Amino acid sequence: MPYINVNISKKLNEDDKDALKSKLGALISILPGKTEDVLMVGISDGYSMYFSGQKKDTAFVEVRLYKQSDFDSKSRFTKEVFKFFEEKFGIDGGSLFLCIAEYDSWGFKGNLK
Repeated sequence: MPYINVNISKKLNEDDKDALKSKLGALISILPGKTEDVLMVGISDGYSMYFSGQKKDTAFVEVRLYKQSDFDSKSRFTKEVFKFFEEKFGIDGGSLFLCIAEYDSWGFKGNLK
């Protein structure tokens, strides 16, 4: 089950949140074995964010994965997320940050995998 947490400084309406959730759901399939069916997305909008000591329109996207994905797939996923944030929210690559954390252990349905 992948988890994507988005902190974004802009206040989003429900349509924007739904578009973000749907786009991330479509993009997660770039990563082998990952699908929207098991994706969890958290969105914190209107989030006070500072970069280089200044309050700015920016976003931080944290992706957590069970098991490791190959570099090329992660790179493609990252490029598509950056493209979407610039097109949809006007946040360019210099104001968007993304990290991917991969875990060998993951709890789901009361069991640790």
